[in-house]
Amino acid sequence: MTGLEREIQEVELAIEEANAAVKRASQLRKLMKNAEFRAIIEEDYLREEAIRLAHIFGSPSPTLKAAKDDIATDIQGIASLKRYFHTILQMGTQANDALIAHQENLDELRQGDADAEDLN
Repeated sequence: MTGLEREIQEVELAIEEANAAVKRASQLRKLMKNAEFRAIIEEDYLREEAIRLAHIFGSPSPTLKAAKDDIATDIQGIASLKRYFHTILQMGTQANDALIAHQENLDELRQGDADAEDLN
């Protein structure tokens, strides 16, 4: 395998990975438009449950002191899910932007490969 063929393979793999990230972001956007998802995940869990846990966590009640570690873990879980969704969307946007450059690069490499074969 020549260096040019290896480079073409690498760009094709980058395009495949970018397409997968774009698809994943698209799937998440579709899911986020779903009324049940918005009600259960976005409103109930990411918003209302976070508020409820924050209120409990801030309570000075001595009976809740033992549960504070569990509450802190639950709050971290909510933050992790929000961060996960944000990361998927951000990676999809970046991958979409990179797809054009990857495709142009692939076209140039393939043209160079075709030109090299014509010389042989």
